Amino acid sequence: MSSLLQQIKSLDINKQNALSPGTNITIDENNVISAAGGTDGGGITQEQLDAKEDLITTTTDISSNTLTTVGDLNVGGKIVAPNRVHFRARRASNITVSAPGNIPYDDVRFNLGGSSYSLFTRGIFTARTAGKYFFFANFFTIPDVEFIVDIYHFNSARNRVSAGRQQGITSTQEARYITATIELEEGWDVRVRVDLGSVFVGDGTSNGSADRDYTSLGGFLIG
Repeated sequence: MSSLLQQIKSLDINKQNALSPGTNITIDENNVISAAGGTDGGGITQEQLDAKEDLITTTTDISSNTLTTVGDLNVGGKIVAPNRVHFRARRASNITVSAPGNIPYDDVRFNLGGSSYSLFTRGIFTARTAGKYFFFANFFTIPDVEFIVDIYHFNSARNRVSAGRQQGITSTQEARYITATIELEEGWDVRVRVDLGSVFVGDGTSNGSADRDYTSLGGFLIG
């Protein structure tokens, strides 16, 4: 019993009657704790708080790995990104492509970003940046010849997946267009293939003198 009383007396002697502030900490008579900034404590001074910006202005510099917004993002200039992808290639001469065969868009007009479009693989686009892409392609029909033309890609298992198609038969030569939105992984490739019949690519004339941009394959990274 005496031992317990001694312990209680010892606790009463050693107890702290008032809080002792540390570096840059102030405790007033009402026991209100406040922090003071400064170079020693590494805190934020009132002067720094007064100078803070509430809004991002035209003179504000932003450095961020991720930018998340719940509202609209209005940009007055260009958004420049190192992995921006945008390409288009056309057919450099007049040819007829019959099934089964890829349409060889072999004249690259431009190729921007981290993807490759090879002159030597007969019109095959290979994604070097994973994401969702928009593709477009066009060709000419051959009168009275039935056709099926696909935009397709190979997945990781090398299975052929069709993403867009044109098919039919026409009595006159007509320009036909295909569009497709495709989710690609890095290394997957996209091509345009004649699966039935025959089609014509080139400038749409017999002598090849016109602008050959009539038949082309192009695309860009959406996100």
